[in-house]
Amino acid sequence: MLYIAMFSDTYTPYVSGAVRSVERLSEALRQRGHQVSIVGPSYPGHHDEVNSHVIRSSALPIYPPGNIVLAMPHIRPLAKQLQKAGVDVIHAHSPFIMGHAAARIAEYLGVPIVFTHHSVYPEYAVYAPAFLRPSTEKMISNWLDKYVHRIDAVIAPSANTAAYIREHYGIEAAVISNPIAAPGYRKARKPNTDEPPLLLFVGRLGKEKNLQLLLQAFALVVRQVGAKLVLVGDGPERADLEQSAVDLGVDMHVQITGYQPYEVVSHWYEQATLFVFPSLIETQGMVILEALGHGVPVVAVESEASIAALRECQAGRIVAPDPESFAAGILELLQRKDELSIMGERGCRCVQQYTAAGIACRMEELYARVIKEKKERSAHLWQTPR
Repeated sequence: MLYIAMFSDTYTPYVSGAVRSVERLSEALRQRGHQVSIVGPSYPGHHDEVNSHVIRSSALPIYPPGNIVLAMPHIRPLAKQLQKAGVDVIHAHSPFIMGHAAARIAEYLGVPIVFTHHSVYPEYAVYAPAFLRPSTEKMISNWLDKYVHRIDAVIAPSANTAAYIREHYGIEAAVISNPIAAPGYRKARKPNTDEPPLLLFVGRLGKEKNLQLLLQAFALVVRQVGAKLVLVGDGPERADLEQSAVDLGVDMHVQITGYQPYEVVSHWYEQATLFVFPSLIETQGMVILEALGHGVPVVAVESEASIAALRECQAGRIVAPDPESFAAGILELLQRKDELSIMGERGCRCVQQYTAAGIACRMEELYARVIKEKKERSAHLWQTPR
């Protein structure tokens, strides 16, 4: 049995694909007999259950409406706590504040550290003022370059991300998918033809998700087909998206649900006719895989993540990143109702390889390898004459 400490700059009650991945992986590892603690920031008004597996660090609220905080970990007390608990391996899920703390603690304790490269981090420079974006992107890239070379093993959630890491940082990453939540394979249900088609997006409402493009495409769709668009999630772009829906004249056809527990998200997947995904910068596109796992065909803008998922599963359409092409892809599948259930069934079968149990088994093997290699390096240093 191993004791694994996972570090993340975000955790519940904040909702994101990375947070859900950490939750699923940690629970699957516990089911295999391991002890797993999540080291994450505290959130105003949130209290974990007694005997929870979460270790909270201090944090500064910087955007309360979106549950966004800035972690401020006290490294020495955390190190002592994990040392006393007998931590075997540290797994960082962020390269920034908590990831840096994880690396320092791992060095102090002499235990191995692995890092999952969840996102194309330099792309988040889009949140900086326009005149600062080039320098911000370069700063993030330089930080990442230094960070990954401190790590015993870097994990890429997809082959495309591994290629990105190789190209930009010159190291090889282990390709291990993030785990998805799916109800398990079953014969996909046929869409209800008596109701208007429901187009679904799940994710953070941020600039990087390219949701203005989705609204523009949807405005073209509703000119020809009565349809509803549901955005399950929340984020800093919500107010702008609501205003854009009004400006485009589709606000009566658009629903934004805010953050939802996974049981509710799963319900929306079950109701959807198509899953629509406009993001250009995903490393894996977990929500694409989740939609396929629920038997929902996907129309996604062309990106490395959408290409990897949909070419493998053959359960949707990849379109150019413009409103006309996006709308055309949606309308094409809506008109081919007989094929939707076939695509859904195909996608559902395809993504069973990404379920949490299998991913935890692969991660367990990686942990064992880096622990063994760390011990061998330490023994070699002691044996080398000085």
